[in-house]
Amino acid sequence: ESPFFITADDVNEVIRAFFMLKAQAAKAKDALQGEALKAFNDLSAGDGFSAHALARIEVQAAEVLQAAGRANPPSEQVRELEDVLLRWEANRFLQRNPCGAAEPTMPS
Repeated sequence: ESPFFITADDVNEVIRAFFMLKAQAAKAKDALQGEALKAFNDLSAGDGFSAHALARIEVQAAEVLQAAGRANPPSEQVRELEDVLLRWEANRFLQRNPCGAAEPTMPS
């Protein structure tokens, strides 16, 4: 099975990949991207995140929007990014570096 999508272990890259997928899915001619977006949106983030991890996700989502020039983004945009980051974190697999050590993960 091919990876769903591959990004660097970087919040901005994850969000960029999501919005690229979302934009491609919006094009009526790309049904596969629409299926991929639905599959990603159907993923569960579960409920195993600590309060610290959830607070960090909230800050990261706000930082991404602010970096995009959205100083006071609507709460639904912040929530969408939080949901994307939570689903990403809960369902991702890390590629091991050449030394065999796992790349850093989000601490709980």
